[in-house]
Amino acid sequence: MADPAAELTGQQTGPTEPPMIPLAEAAVLAGRHPEALRSMIRRGQLIARRDNRRGWLVAVPQPAETATEPAENTSRPAADRLAPDVEDALAELREEVAGLREALGRSEAGREAAVALARKEGELEAAKAQAEAAALRELVTELKAALVEARRPWWRQWVR
Repeated sequence: MADPAAELTGQQTGPTEPPMIPLAEAAVLAGRHPEALRSMIRRGQLIARRDNRRGWLVAVPQPAETATEPAENTSRPAADRLAPDVEDALAELREEVAGLREALGRSEAGREAAVALARKEGELEAAKAQAEAAALRELVTELKAALVEARRPWWRQWVR
């Protein structure tokens, strides 16, 4: 541990402790199973300490593939590089998103076609309703004329 007086003055007296992260996060960063990291802790190959909840805090590990990575990826920080499984899963998810976008496009095109068809059917129904209304108005006019004729007195109908 560092000297408390040195911490207050901002002076460093010894080597600093690397950043510590929970075991689960370290496993993701390293691209290894958490049990493999626990085994490395037991063998002394990995710097770690217990946290307050009896879990492990591990010094930030380098990913397993750092030795075999091409030179262009080494410029990225270790925390930004992804494990191969994560990269594969990310590629699969990107393919799935592309497929879902295509399906969404097809669905929207189908919806637009259905809306256009419903609009045409609605226009046809409206035209039919207008034609029926016109026919009924004509029938009402004829029936009113027949009623006027029927209400005339019989002698007027006879004299006509």
